[in-house]
Amino acid sequence: HGVGMASVSAAGGGRVVSVHVLVPDNALVRLRQRAGELLKTEIDYAATVVKAFVHDLDHPKEQLESAWGRAVSARAAFEATAGATGTESGALRRWMRSYRAALNSVTTSCATLETHLPAHPPPNLNREFVAAVDDYVKALSGEPATPAAPWSVDTDALLAAGASVRDAAASLTDVHAAERLLVGEIDTITGVVTEIATRDIGLSPGPTSGG
Repeated sequence: HGVGMASVSAAGGGRVVSVHVLVPDNALVRLRQRAGELLKTEIDYAATVVKAFVHDLDHPKEQLESAWGRAVSARAAFEATAGATGTESGALRRWMRSYRAALNSVTTSCATLETHLPAHPPPNLNREFVAAVDDYVKALSGEPATPAAPWSVDTDALLAAGASVRDAAASLTDVHAAERLLVGEIDTITGVVTEIATRDIGLSPGPTSGG
């Protein structure tokens, strides 16, 4: 057993989440993959809900159910892999607790938004506000995976897009309750995703082998 390092979840602005634990490298590779897939599906769900606040989606109920279903499947795959990886490492246990808590926060924000989702966006929504939300959805969704690079989120761009949504909302003369809720939950989602992407968990539980 060597010391493994898994780059988990999103990378932005040169920052990568890492966790150093004394478990086989191949187990960490699988855990990294499942964690990345889980984050991506949670973010896709969030992006779908946020978009539905400012645009009439085709079959919104089906789109939201499908996005949520993918997130549930990814959570099950992550938990199965986490269980198979073993939890002898205190660093790994701490990382998994924090990762689950962060993803649960995103799920809670999405559920809150979906509960208060209007049947249709207000017809007189401010164009600048809609454009800011669209830019935010694009930043949240991140760069698609390529053969040369995995899917990633640029946290600097995400923070800037979240700030633009707040600024656009602040300039509105008539803010609906749904828009206020949307801005608040966007702040929460931005903070959680940024924290996941910037938290460096470089904890080794003891002396490392090799040399």
